[in-house]
Amino acid sequence: MYCLYTESTYTSRVRDDIEKFVMTDGEEAFVPVTARRMKIQKWVQEVMAPMFPGYIFISTDDDTGFFERLKSSLGKTIFRYVKLIRDNEYIIPLSNADEKIVTDLTDKEHVIRTSVGYLVGDRLTVTDGPLQGREGSVIYILTGTGGRPRWKSIFSAKSGT
Repeated sequence: MYCLYTESTYTSRVRDDIEKFVMTDGEEAFVPVTARRMKIQKWVQEVMAPMFPGYIFISTDDDTGFFERLKSSLGKTIFRYVKLIRDNEYIIPLSNADEKIVTDLTDKEHVIRTSVGYLVGDRLTVTDGPLQGREGSVIYILTGTGGRPRWKSIFSAKSGT
């Protein structure tokens, strides 16, 4: 798996052009999005937002062929906005640990769903969602009006035993 960077305003266009001009069968370009619940006017709606704005992930088994096809496309039209994570010669793939994070957190549509859990003291145990089976310490809880806790918390997590 590889990761490309572009200005966030060009992400969709670059991903579409990569799929159209560079990809072959069995390869995929995607932008992981997170499902967020937001109050819009009077209604709570689920809104999709990029988890890593400006980053496009590429899933391929043909490392050399993909790089050559991509390299021949760079500098043309929208591809001039693409920055590769690479050394002097080759594009560098994501580490196994980074690839595992991306694949474990996202579903088949590359959406990162909300995780749900319970809090006992300062320990948070996740019972459902992509972080299921993990527990951690609460670092910060966002508060709403009147000091009431909101649904979102920030915590450090590790795999449960």
